[in-house]
Amino acid sequence: MDLRLKATYICRGLLIFSSIIVIALSVTLHSYFSDDMFPRRHIAPFLYGIFTGAFGLIAASFGLAALFLTAVPWFAVITVDGPAAIFYVAGGSVVVKFFDRYGICGDGARWNDHRKQDICGKMGPDSAFMFFGFVVLLVLLALTFLRRDRRGKPGATV
Repeated sequence: MDLRLKATYICRGLLIFSSIIVIALSVTLHSYFSDDMFPRRHIAPFLYGIFTGAFGLIAASFGLAALFLTAVPWFAVITVDGPAAIFYVAGGSVVVKFFDRYGICGDGARWNDHRKQDICGKMGPDSAFMFFGFVVLLVLLALTFLRRDRRGKPGATV
């Protein structure tokens, strides 16, 4: 098996793992902020995180299917992976901005210490896995581009 093909399988698996973690953390954080105590703007970054994770899962599944189906051209895979990378870096940036801007984990937080510790313990990994997914997608974009052939099929090696 070609080294690039092995790397592609590994990266697709890492993207699936990252997407599942992002969805799980974003759903958990959304449940913390969904009560009436917080304005709607506090919920939006985590809804976007759920969307980002779901789109990453779709992109990973599509990329894996393209490895087995030679009818899928390489530029179709890049067309799905490119926006997924943009969604991941934007989602990670939004969570970090939300984390810093509203002082969620500062001294003025409006919940008890246990809940504060739980929320702050999940916001960091949520943004970290979004940035990790972005890096994995950049590697996948490069691997897909390098594995293409002149006819546009993704299965051939260069």
